[in-house]
Amino acid sequence: MIAGAALATAWGGPHEVAWTTFLLFLAVLTVTGFLHAEFQYRDEVVAIDLLEAVLIPAVLVLSGMEAVLAVGLSVAVSEGVMRIQPVKACFNVAQLMITAAAGSLVL
Repeated sequence: MIAGAALATAWGGPHEVAWTTFLLFLAVLTVTGFLHAEFQYRDEVVAIDLLEAVLIPAVLVLSGMEAVLAVGLSVAVSEGVMRIQPVKACFNVAQLMITAAAGSLVL
């Protein structure tokens, strides 16, 4: 994750973002971690959080390392506040950090 973010930052060239922009994306990503769209079919419930909708603009605006750090911190905070089981929370944090790193590498 971190290696991919560092590589994306290095390949992206100099990319300076104000710390207020980073904090804004951190706050928005954290809030969207609490918002869920739930679909129910019989006994199965699928809950999709809306963090992915903000992940694309975050990857476009922030550098690779900043995007990965913002996503990791925001998902960890939102999962901790919602008291998600630790193994599931760690999986979600890692999954979304890798997604942010891969998106930064592609861009």
